[in-house]
Amino acid sequence: MKNVRELISLVAVDSAMVPDANAAACWGQITQTKGKNYAGCGAARHFVAVGASLQIKTGNRATANKWSYEPVCWAGIRKYGMVRSQ
Repeated sequence: MKNVRELISLVAVDSAMVPDANAAACWGQITQTKGKNYAGCGAARHFVAVGASLQIKTGNRATANKWSYEPVCWAGIRKYGMVRSQ
């Protein structure tokens, strides 16, 4: 979870910014509830940061050409995006 927290500060609310240049080609179709992991980029997870404390909630682990979804609909989303997953 520490890696997710570190990357959160680099991801814009509209997901226009990504942690590194390669990520732009790796993930797409990112919304507040899901994101697609494209082929050849390793596993990834969708995340949301909720509330003033930016509590991190992550979706399922998605491999190539799969979707990562949030398990529930969160209120008070402040940031969202995709991060690499182990």
